[in-house]
Amino acid sequence: LNGNVGVLKVWIAEFCDETNASQGLATLPTAWGIGVVLGPSIGGLLAQPAEQYPNSVFAQSQLLRDYPFLLPCLAASLITYLICFVCFIFAEETLPYQPESLLQLVPCSRGPRIQYTKVTSGPSGVEAAEADESGAGRKAPEKAASRGGSCGILRDRNVRGAVLMYCMCALIYIVLDETLPFLLREDRRLGGGGMTQATIGILIATGGAALLTGPWVVPPLERRWGRRTCLQLAFSLLIPIHLGFPFCTWLVSTRPPGKATETCAAVLIVSLLALKNILGSIAFTMAFLFINSSVNNDSARLGLVNGISQMGAAMARSAGPLMV
Repeated sequence: LNGNVGVLKVWIAEFCDETNASQGLATLPTAWGIGVVLGPSIGGLLAQPAEQYPNSVFAQSQLLRDYPFLLPCLAASLITYLICFVCFIFAEETLPYQPESLLQLVPCSRGPRIQYTKVTSGPSGVEAAEADESGAGRKAPEKAASRGGSCGILRDRNVRGAVLMYCMCALIYIVLDETLPFLLREDRRLGGGGMTQATIGILIATGGAALLTGPWVVPPLERRWGRRTCLQLAFSLLIPIHLGFPFCTWLVSTRPPGKATETCAAVLIVSLLALKNILGSIAFTMAFLFINSSVNNDSARLGLVNGISQMGAAMARSAGPLMV
């Protein structure tokens, strides 16, 4: 999944320009929001079906009794295969297909090795590199020489700052996403919400629907206040929102049990989740914009910087559950 997300960010950046980059990259949190809506719903409603629906056909299946999480895993697998099929049929390539360049990826290949020797100017004034098939040439274009690999690109202060910013966003959100289900599931006598799996899944899915508003909410804010201000505002508002979830479970655990208390807590939790997801859409979109602009949207380096940032985000998401 990390490889796919890095490719998607480069893909969107190559389709967009400065006028619609924020709207294009805001579709990534929106796609994540679709998963947030569907994922908890599928997991909460299909997990342990023999126990959740004792009077249904699921309770009569020994297979589902032995493997209580088979149905949500099967549903996720089917969705993945469907997405692969759609991408294979409808996805459009942004770079021209060059089979000769693939031979350079194979160490034992005996095919011609295309290397660039010098830069010449064509009739239209556009610079073009001449290819040398003998293998004796060197890379001469300035952009190719200035890349310097993954270590060289991290020497750039703007790249380091953008990557670190994205990693912090990933760490903050994974900690909350991992903590919240435990907080809502914990016994009320211990300060938790005491909710069922299905209820938790419905609440998270309902609040996750706010991510679908990203392409309409983020671009106007970015044009009005700028990327830095939007990012600072999102991080500032996340602090009281994160503190609001323990308050909701405290409200449930200290009040007399009843439908009014549970309804009030559910409304508060969904509202906080919606605000958290909208701010997350803003924060992640601004981080994506900073990452792409750190290399001036150079298509030759977009893949590298997005790959590095996605690797850092994956490390942050791995460290987050350990903190929980």
